[in-house]
Amino acid sequence: MHINDLLKIATDRGASDLHLKVGSHPVLRITGDLVPLVELKRLMQEDTIAMAFSILSCLIEEGSEVNNFECVSVSNPDFLRQLESVKSQ
Repeated sequence: MHINDLLKIATDRGASDLHLKVGSHPVLRITGDLVPLVELKRLMQEDTIAMAFSILSCLIEEGSEVNNFECVSVSNPDFLRQLESVKSQ
């Protein structure tokens, strides 16, 4: 599963957060509740690393802008703010 697929699910379900942890199902925070996506497989280390690199490789490129993000497409403004905060740290 690609990070874009998880972000689309999160956006479609109105989630404010997406939690990824090796050995666990992806988890969404929806109206304050943590909701595991048990219909999806548990994340393997390789899955989680690939997702992290797909986000971070875009963020660390010189001159990249989250608002012009092409590697990870996100329509939810909250996710864009979170990615911007990751980029600025």
